[in-house]
Amino acid sequence: MKKINLALFLQMGLFSFFLLLLWESRRYPFESRLYPQVIGITTLVLLAISLWQHFRGTGQEKQDGPESSLRRKRFLQTSLIIIFATALGYLGGFLLSVLCYYAAYALFQEDKAKLIRTLGIGIGLTVLFYISFGWFMNIPLLRGWLLNV
Repeated sequence: MKKINLALFLQMGLFSFFLLLLWESRRYPFESRLYPQVIGITTLVLLAISLWQHFRGTGQEKQDGPESSLRRKRFLQTSLIIIFATALGYLGGFLLSVLCYYAAYALFQEDKAKLIRTLGIGIGLTVLFYISFGWFMNIPLLRGWLLNV
């Protein structure tokens, strides 16, 4: 049985997602569309380089053993976090998605002090995003589907 290459699957999914976001940002006002376009174009270039390296076969060493299974487990956890946070962002808005990313990253920490510190930084940065984009720059953050009902 042939294994599915999860890295390629995730890269293609992210490439499609950022291409869709870049396409959707063209309807924003000029001041608001610059930020998603800069982030989207940068991400698309990095993903294209990564896909090019993948298809050329560079940087693909076979690894077996416990390190490989731990890496695969972390990759699956990270992929599920990205999918869950994106879905949560679609339903609850951008800020809820950002907070979900920080909370999930905090759960990867080994001890309680690092977990609390990471959660504190995540909540602080979420508040900073909200204040800087929503109030000072007057850029509307993506509202979730449930907030528009």
